[in-house]
Amino acid sequence: MTAELLGAVDLTKLAAQSMDQLTVSEQILIDQLVQLQQMQDSLLKAKNASASYNALQAFSQTPYLPCYELTAGTKVGQWNAQGVEAYNQAYRQAAALLKNKGAAVQDYAEALKHWQEAVASLTVVQPEAGKFYTVRKADVKGNLFLYADADNVLQLSAEVDAT
Repeated sequence: MTAELLGAVDLTKLAAQSMDQLTVSEQILIDQLVQLQQMQDSLLKAKNASASYNALQAFSQTPYLPCYELTAGTKVGQWNAQGVEAYNQAYRQAAALLKNKGAAVQDYAEALKHWQEAVASLTVVQPEAGKFYTVRKADVKGNLFLYADADNVLQLSAEVDAT
């Protein structure tokens, strides 16, 4: 009978070890499922961020869009100070996001929105009515005198020989 008891004890130990191994295997499977879910979430996030990144990248390729920081001035043809600061801030934010991929979808969307708003708010110092302006030609043989008429449209005056 002792042999039977020893056999039963061995079977109980074996069953307990099997249960422990089953619990460990189950925990490994749960850990693997969690890792797979995290990978799927990160891939979905990357896919969504990629679309927003691509929209920001496409906007940065817009023709005539200044892709550098602007400086304001008070002379005709220079940028007005009101829009320059907002533009420079939006440009720096967008440039940083375009350089370092991996931001959140919302970051790309906000950067695009702020940059578009900043571009829309940019203005250039316009000629004043009644003032005369000189435009120098590259060949330096003469100057063209321009003036803004009452409708703030530049008009050409007679050419004067500069020599």
